[in-house]
Amino acid sequence: MIFQDKSFGGELVTVGDSMLVFDATECLAAFLISEKIPLSSVKKVCSVNYGRPTMLADANTAWYLRSDKILSPMEVGLAAFASKQTADSVRVKLGGEVLTWKEVLNVIRVRWFRKPQLK
Repeated sequence: MIFQDKSFGGELVTVGDSMLVFDATECLAAFLISEKIPLSSVKKVCSVNYGRPTMLADANTAWYLRSDKILSPMEVGLAAFASKQTADSVRVKLGGEVLTWKEVLNVIRVRWFRKPQLK
């Protein structure tokens, strides 16, 4: 896989320390939703920090901005940030909505899988 933009992406680490790398947060979310591996086998899930692309943010504590002005690889317009404050400040400039990881999973669940949102 060739990564087009280092500002996006994610990784999943299994309990056996295998690593799966994704070119976009939405691909990582889709992989988890598709249940290709049991969730009990997942040790860690991270997204690339959009503002600091050499850093990863824990997906469960990261904040995500979904904006039409963000050109993410899979065209969902998702960018991850380590803090809500940073996500909010970018939202002021680009518009959009700030989401939690659970909300990101629901966006992908509905948009790509045509499944209802989880509560």
